[in-house]
Formats: sequence, C-alpha cells, structure tokens
Amino acid sequence: REATFHFLEWLSQLKVWPTPSRIRRFEDKGLLDLLGQWLLVPGPAERKSLSEALAHKFVARSRLRKATTGPLMDVIEPEEFRDLSFQEQGENDLHEHAKSQESVNDQSNLGRPFVTIDATRKVVHNGMLWKLNTDGDITNKAHFLQMDFWIDAQGSLAYFSLEEQKMLAMIDSSHMAGATITRLGGAARSPAFKVAVPVDHDEATVIDHIFACETEEDLIVWMEAFHRARLEMMRTMHLGAEMAHDLNHFKLEVKNRRKSTGVTEDSEGYKSLFRSKLQKVITNGNRMKPGDWRERDMWLSKNGCLVYWSRREEKELVYYTLSDLEVAVVTPIANEESFYPWTFQVQLAERSGLEFAPGEFAAESEGMRDRWIAEFQTFIMTPEGGR
Repeated sequence: REATFHFLEWLSQLKVWPTPSRIRRFEDKGLLDLLGQWLLVPGPAERKSLSEALAHKFVARSRLRKATTGPLMDVIEPEEFRDLSFQEQGENDLHEHAKSQESVNDQSNLGRPFVTIDATRKVVHNGMLWKLNTDGDITNKAHFLQMDFWIDAQGSLAYFSLEEQKMLAMIDSSHMAGATITRLGGAARSPAFKVAVPVDHDEATVIDHIFACETEEDLIVWMEAFHRARLEMMRTMHLGAEMAHDLNHFKLEVKNRRKSTGVTEDSEGYKSLFRSKLQKVITNGNRMKPGDWRERDMWLSKNGCLVYWSRREEKELVYYTLSDLEVAVVTPIANEESFYPWTFQVQLAERSGLEFAPGEFAAESEGMRDRWIAEFQTFIMTPEGGR
C-alpha cells in the first residue's frame, strides 16, 4: 500500500504525461494531440473536459455528438430486451406478473424509489426466482410471484417492468454493497434465501427481500451470484474510502518511518547526547486523554536522531532521524491543553505534499521541557541553512 502512495506522489509531480511509444508511433497524430494537449494534461486548469474534447478534430470527424439530456447510450427497445432476458412463458402470464409485482413492491414500503437501469448493462447472471410480496406471508405459497431477475455487471438486481416499459433495480448497486445474504427456512416455497439491504446505508434499518428457487442447485448459484455482486461492490465502493483512510495513515503514522537496523546505544553515532524519561502520546491519540499516553526512555543521539527503547520489540528504535529534525518545529504546549503538564510538540515538515502528525511529549518538569526543546534546537536548520 505504501508503494501505491509513493506512486501517487510521483504521479502528482508529473509536468507532462508519459507517452507510450506505441502512441507516439501511431500514424494519426490527432490522437496524440487529443491525449497530450487536451485530456492528459497534468494541470487541471489547462485540461479540457470530456465535453470540450468532442470538438477536437480527432473526435469531431466521427458521428459522436453531445447528448442533450444525458450520457450517450444505445437504448434497447422493450421488445428486443424481452427476447434477450425473459424465459419462455405466455404473454398473459408476463402481464399478470408485471401488474402484481408493481403492487407488491410498493415504493413507499421500500422507503426509496426504484432506480431506472441502463438497458445496455452487461448481465452476469439471469434466471427465474419466486419473490415474496412486500408484507407477504412467508408460509403462504400464493404470496410468492415468479419473476425473471438478473444481476448486472454493476452489481444491481434488476427486472423489467412491463407496466412502465423500462428496466428497474429492485436492489441497486450502492445498496448491494451492504447486503446480507442468508439461507432461509420455513418458507412455503423452498429452497429460499433472504437478502437484507440497508436503507440509505443505515445499518440499523434494513429491507428484507425474500426469494425462493426451484432447485437446490439454483439456490447455490443465486446465492453465489449475490455474494459475488456484494463483494465486488464492496471492493469498488470502499476503494476510495479505504485509499483515503490508508493515505491518511501514511501521512499521519510517523511510527511507520522508524528503523532499528544497527541501532544500539553503544553504536557509534547513536550514543546519547541527552536522555530522560518522557511521556508520549500514542499514534492517533488525544493528548487530553490519560489512556493515550505512554512512558518511554528516550534520548537524542550524537548523530541527531531521537531514539527510544521499544518495550514491545525489546530494542532501540529511531523515532526521528536527523533529516526529520533538521526541518522540524518544536513548540511548548500550554499546561491546560494537555493531560500532562510540561508538554511539547515536534512537528515535522511536509514532504512532497505528505503531512505528518506532530509528535507530542511531556517532560518531568518545566526545566526538563526547556532542556529538551533547547537540545532539539541544536539540530534544527535555520532559514539561512545553519544550526
């Protein structure tokens, strides 16, 4: 994950896009111009939007046009779609099921409207299921309606509404990520399973969708399809949040930058210049909370590193290197702003856009705090480049 962040850091520093050799050799230089001068421009202020790019000569000579009401798409007509997605059954049955399904899946009962689905979406699984009416009795066979469902590549459970002549999502992809799929016993039609879906991502409130299959084999296939859709949506939807969370930790958890190889107090350069007990705030801790403090034996070494003895790893570790401290800012914290008095803060400089949480320490007395700050200052570079 850290390698990913270093790659993103490198990517953010690009001044021109790295053009692949195959693109450079492409006979139509219009494509190179479209990519390099319009779409893949590192500076957002100079980068053209996708709609502006439609005016580029490479695109303009094609038949593409701006949509007046939304994204460009090929619409599959209802009759075409019915041929592709519905199993062989009588036309009267289809209309009867459609009318019934609209009444049993009352939008007000679901707590949200049905979502219209783009007809061009790829279907990853399709088949017939018995669907229990909303507020239906699970022990009553008559409360189950057989309908044709499919799960599309975007993770939605969809069906075709003959009454509205459009495709609708019974479970849209954004809710599929939070769905819970379990086998269900005691149903009039079996084997059955339940898909519990959170309402507006509120885990405390769910909608239960109950389905039944014709055979045990169908049940296994459908439950696996639901699980795959759920996991895919979790991966897709949470990637941004996870990446932001991990990037935040990459920025904030300065402990990840520790090193221990060859570090002992007897090592040349790592001998203590100044040493004492310090209280320190744990990573992501709150200095106002007593439980977020730990006592450590810490020292400033002759080579300009802040070193401490790690009880967990039972060895010396470098907390800050000389390069860290040369551009650090050390400031005292008012006693009323910390659980421990005589607290001070070490703020490392931002590096390539990465920010680090300040290290927060508390000395045994005001005099010891002043001494620590003074010792840190001996390694900090002045604006003129000296110490």
